[in-house]
Amino acid sequence: MYGVIFVDDEEIARRGISTIIDWQEYGFIFLGTARNGLEAYEIIRKQRPNVVITDLKMPGLDGIGLISRVRNEFPEIIFVILSGYSEFNLAREAMRYGVRYYLLKPCNQEKIIEVLIEIRRDILHSYDKRSIPTDFSGIKIKNKLVKKIIDCIQLQLDNENLSLKWLAEHYLHMDANYLSRLFTKEMGEHFSHYLTRLRMEKAKELIDQNEADCIYEIARKVGFGNNPQYFSHLFKKFTGYTPTEYKKRPR
Repeated sequence: MYGVIFVDDEEIARRGISTIIDWQEYGFIFLGTARNGLEAYEIIRKQRPNVVITDLKMPGLDGIGLISRVRNEFPEIIFVILSGYSEFNLAREAMRYGVRYYLLKPCNQEKIIEVLIEIRRDILHSYDKRSIPTDFSGIKIKNKLVKKIIDCIQLQLDNENLSLKWLAEHYLHMDANYLSRLFTKEMGEHFSHYLTRLRMEKAKELIDQNEADCIYEIARKVGFGNNPQYFSHLFKKFTGYTPTEYKKRPR
C-alpha cells in the first residue's frame, strides 16, 4: 500500500478527508494532514509518503513552494494539487514541476477516488513485482551510472539520510531529477520503492540470521534507527507480518 498525506489550511477539509474515503480499499494508507507547506514538509521528511494531496493557496509555505522544495529532495513523490477556478495560473505553474494529477475544488469523494485509482494504476505500471536482484556484476543493468547508484545503496543501506538527492550531492555530483528519471527508466521502478524493498529484504535476512537482535537494532541496520515504529509499519506492509511475528513464524 502507498502512503498519503493531505495538506490544506481549512480545518473542515482536513477533518473530513481521513473519514470520507476507505483508503485501504484502494491500496493506500492515510498518514495524516498538515495545515500548510511547512508542516507538510516536516511530515514528508519523517514519513516519506508516496502521494501528497495539497492545496495551492496556504499561509507560510504555499503549495507551489512545497512542491518545489520536495521535488529537489524527494523527486519520486507524487503530487496531487487542489485548485479552484480562480487559481488556474498557480495550477499551471505546478504542472511545470511535473505535477500530473489535479482536483478542482470543491471536490467530492468520487473525484478523489478516481485520482487515487489512476495513481495506483500508474505506479503499478512502472513498479513490477520482480524480486530484487542481488548480483549486480552483470544481470540485466546496462547503464553504468545506475550500477553506481546501486553500489552506493549497498554501501549506505543503514544511512538514515539516504535518498537520491543525498547520493546526488555526496557521491555522484549530478542533478537528482535527472538521476531519478534515469533510475526509473533502467530499473522499472522509482528509487524510493527500490530502496524500501531492498531494506525490507535485508531486514528479513537479519531477522533470520540474528534471532536475538531487538527490533530497534534491526531497524538501525536498515536505515530506520530514528523511527523503529515506521520500520515495523513498512515491514508489515511488505511481508504481511510485524517483525516480531516474522521472527516467530513457522519455517
